Amino acid sequence: MEFRQTAMSQKLLKISEITAVFDEHEAEVGQAKTRLWMTLAVLAYLCFRWIGVNPTPLPGGAQTLWVELPTPIALHLLWFYLAYLVFGFALLTLIRSHPGHFKSRRVAAMLADYSALTYSMVVGELPMMPMLALILWVTVGNGMRFGSRYLALAAVLAQASLLALLVISPFWRDQIAVIVTSSLTAVALPAYSVILLRHTARA
Repeated sequence: MEFRQTAMSQKLLKISEITAVFDEHEAEVGQAKTRLWMTLAVLAYLCFRWIGVNPTPLPGGAQTLWVELPTPIALHLLWFYLAYLVFGFALLTLIRSHPGHFKSRRVAAMLADYSALTYSMVVGELPMMPMLALILWVTVGNGMRFGSRYLALAAVLAQASLLALLVISPFWRDQIAVIVTSSLTAVALPAYSVILLRHTARA
């Protein structure tokens, strides 16, 4: 009887391990697909800013609500994100063909995401300000899919990206209030997400 119970418990343990690996694989595939959708959204935004809408003058004509994206910068960023789209497809293919928990692969993907968003903000300046929202999205997304450790790492990388903007770009140094607000949000959101993850695990 004890032998049967031990054999049954071992089978249940193996099933739970297989299920955990499958769920982990699906989470990584999901994040890779999200990366592709994010890249497509950025490409659509670049086209929209480049050719879709003209600047809207304010009363008095002193300023505009819309800052044009110059053609050389728009083309540069379009080519950049087209290349990043190819990278995203290649990474998705790699994840599907080689499932498993590869920490280096996840960290490299996160570094690529933050680097791409930071680079586009340095190059595009004000028209690329919406990328700040994507930095927050990437931070929370990695944490919700992979757990609190990756959430903490993502939060650190988000702060590093914002710091890089201040160090590299004179334009973003002049937007210190925006960067500080984004930095505080990039701390508050992951912290709240950790609380939610712990409550979900207990439920």
